Amino acid sequence: KTLIEKYPEDATGYFMLGKVNQKLKIYSNALDMYDKCLLFDKSKLYTYINKGVCLTNLKNYKDAIDVYDAGLKLFPKEYILYLNKGVAFNHLKKYREAIKCFKKGLLYSKDSSLYNNMAVSYYKLKDYQKSVEYYNEAILLNPKDPLQLNNKGVSLKNLEEYDEALMCFNQAIKLNPSDPISYYNKANTLKSMERYEEALEQFDHAINLDKNYFSAFYNKGLILKLLGRYNEAIENFDICLVLDPKHQNAYLNKGISLDIMQKYQEALEQFEKVIN
Repeated sequence: KTLIEKYPEDATGYFMLGKVNQKLKIYSNALDMYDKCLLFDKSKLYTYINKGVCLTNLKNYKDAIDVYDAGLKLFPKEYILYLNKGVAFNHLKKYREAIKCFKKGLLYSKDSSLYNNMAVSYYKLKDYQKSVEYYNEAILLNPKDPLQLNNKGVSLKNLEEYDEALMCFNQAIKLNPSDPISYYNKANTLKSMERYEEALEQFDHAINLDKNYFSAFYNKGLILKLLGRYNEAIENFDICLVLDPKHQNAYLNKGISLDIMQKYQEALEQFEKVIN
């Protein structure tokens, strides 16, 4: 503030205040500072980048895209602007527009984030083969990123290439053994392969790392139901419902389990919760 008071028309002070507010996640204040910075100096690349990031964090994706477009008029070869613009389009579910941005960015940089986010776009479009191809490019550039390996594994699972998917999840777990998502995805892949006992072990790993992982409890319950271990299945559906009281499939499968156990009145109560 001292710098601004001394030099009220100097963009640098406003930019630095914007950065501090952004780091503190006070995005509205940061935006005010970046706007004041742009009043006095429109030539700072990171004013556009940071302003767009703040707007994205506030879920104002269309405004973020407008900011990146303004930046691109001055910096037409800056890949970060294309990358961030594509990310904003992904949030808007405009995946083909996002892909155009990432491809344009690749003309000026081979940054792994461009390939990674393009893979995400193709995954959302259910083009899992393309998704895997772009994850491969991202992993070549950044082989120690567990998230990229995990996401590639999910795409491979959707292609029913289960063994390759498991290899990806195992690599991701090796790089980051404290991430419950990789164990969860590995468990679901083993479930698809009908390797149920192994899947249960992986769901337990995920749950041990995140006690609030309701999807892990739910899917563990599904396997226990398949194995005829209905009481244990119901226990897991119940925990899922404590964590997510609107989980209709948990009510449904709890009801099916109770029906199989000939507890018809209790089953009916669960089915009514699904309907209501």
